[in-house]
Amino acid sequence: MTLTLNDYQQIAFETDVLNSDKKDINFPLLGLFGEAGGLLSALKKHQREGAAFSNYEAVITEEMGDCLWYLANICSRINLRLNDLGFSVSRGKRPKAGAKLHILDFDDLQAFATTNRIAKNLTDLKVLLILGTNVGKVLGLANDGKSTSDLRGALQEVLHAIAAVAAQAKLSLANAAEKNLEKIQSRWPKKQVYPPLLDESALPHEQLPRKIEITFIERKAAGKKKYVVQQCKGLNIGDRLTDNNVKDDDYRFHDVFHLSYATFLGWSPVIRALFKVKRKSEPDVDEIQDGARAILIEEGISTWIFNRAHHDLKLFQGVNSVDYSLLKTVHDFTVGYEVENSYLWQWEKSILEGFRVFRELKKHRGGTVIANLETHVLKYRKPI
Repeated sequence: MTLTLNDYQQIAFETDVLNSDKKDINFPLLGLFGEAGGLLSALKKHQREGAAFSNYEAVITEEMGDCLWYLANICSRINLRLNDLGFSVSRGKRPKAGAKLHILDFDDLQAFATTNRIAKNLTDLKVLLILGTNVGKVLGLANDGKSTSDLRGALQEVLHAIAAVAAQAKLSLANAAEKNLEKIQSRWPKKQVYPPLLDESALPHEQLPRKIEITFIERKAAGKKKYVVQQCKGLNIGDRLTDNNVKDDDYRFHDVFHLSYATFLGWSPVIRALFKVKRKSEPDVDEIQDGARAILIEEGISTWIFNRAHHDLKLFQGVNSVDYSLLKTVHDFTVGYEVENSYLWQWEKSILEGFRVFRELKKHRGGTVIANLETHVLKYRKPI
């Protein structure tokens, strides 16, 4: 079913968690300004790097969607309907009060922009500069304390310019809006509902254990080099782990991150290999999803996040959210693997919870980690 401007605005408003005051437009205004700048930056990069900027269309589509989201929520906060602005764009005049308007979708808006003077015979740069100019105008009017009536015309021109960008770039505005809602609902859903575990349909003996309890024990080798061994039900599992770094950073406890991925994502080729539950009865799954490359991907994600958290984020101490750009990069790592369709909020939870327990292991120099994949709970118990 085609996404209408009214539907989009309603769903966007439901995912608006920028702050509690739904009358304040300052946050979404700054967001709109930033995303318009993102579009200009993407064009600059495309002109500079040409074909080397291989994901240009994806970046432009995402930035357009983000512009739409902020614009829709600015309108919602000042009681303007996106459909009314769309009508004004396509008709060149404001609708009469109480008039019953045609319900527009994004294809309608783009069709008009394709033939309209803004998009016609202008370069990509000129169209984007028009968008930037109009966003700046909205920001200036809001800063001067102008009324909703004053803001309306400028917001209308912003919507027009976004549609013109899509027309000029020959990209679907409807697709940008739909992908934007998918992204927002993956990151900030109204309610967090876990999907079925990824190996739900696998043979029971090839499923990740639903309840895992691993004890991390720190020891010293010759030369006082520290390492960690892991035990499950009294048996050593896996290899002993060192930091593999010039300076000690306690990365030897990092298998807790794999336990956290298993708990909140239902995914961990590393844990699957550790417990010897690869899906051997499904050769393609065994080779691709449970194989060496998937293990390297997971280890790479763990190391990359740890390096950032260790140097810049104090191991996520006192942090209750994860930057979207980090989550997006992690998602990009996993394209082509079964975890690709997991929600961004699942990744956020797995990262924050993994580091919460990592900090306990670091503080107490070991301990026991209990992972429950069915209830999605990760617990820590101090060493006795």
